[in-house]
Amino acid sequence: MPGTVKGATVAGAPAAAMSESRSVKVVLIGDGAVGKTSLLTRYSSDEFNPEHEPTVFENTWLDRVIDGRRVELALWDNAGQEEFDKLRLLSYQDTDAFLVLYSINSMDAFNHVKKKWLPEIKEYCQGVPLLLIGTKCDLRGGNIEVVSAEEGQELQKDIGAAVYMECSAMTSENCSAVFEQAVREALASQDNRKALTRGKTAKAKAAPKRPGMKFCTIC
Repeated sequence: MPGTVKGATVAGAPAAAMSESRSVKVVLIGDGAVGKTSLLTRYSSDEFNPEHEPTVFENTWLDRVIDGRRVELALWDNAGQEEFDKLRLLSYQDTDAFLVLYSINSMDAFNHVKKKWLPEIKEYCQGVPLLLIGTKCDLRGGNIEVVSAEEGQELQKDIGAAVYMECSAMTSENCSAVFEQAVREALASQDNRKALTRGKTAKAKAAPKRPGMKFCTIC
């Protein structure tokens, strides 16, 4: 199974790590009916609704412990339909990681990852880590024509996604692992940005000052 990741570690976590709470915002995007809401519902409340109910805009807040770290997790679910493009963009501010979803039984949704969703992320959230997620993996092995795991892995490399994972909201397979990995990527990105900022500040402070001139650092 592509993207199988070990779950969160809670027992035996260092007290210092457990006491520090980090905030992470993860946004789910992808075509309509690929399973964004189903994946979110399975993870947040361990429920599954087989009926498709279009979502315009919905967010969920959860407290989780992942790899021994407390995380205040904000999950944003969006409509994939074109008529909601402007509304969807409002949810992108301060995003720490994107889950870009397609269902493995839809070649159109697969192709739209590169044609629509990647350009949108690059335009509005350049540099934010993204994870490519193939949903409805329970359909693999049946009589339905599906996007292969190899095609998903190639797309991951092509668009520069951090990982490629497959999951099934119906069976709950890999659903928790998807969000846990999103948190890991988000926290790593946050830490890298902080380190970069500290490095720039230290370099600026160490730079020789010209006599008679004021010194100003803008981070």
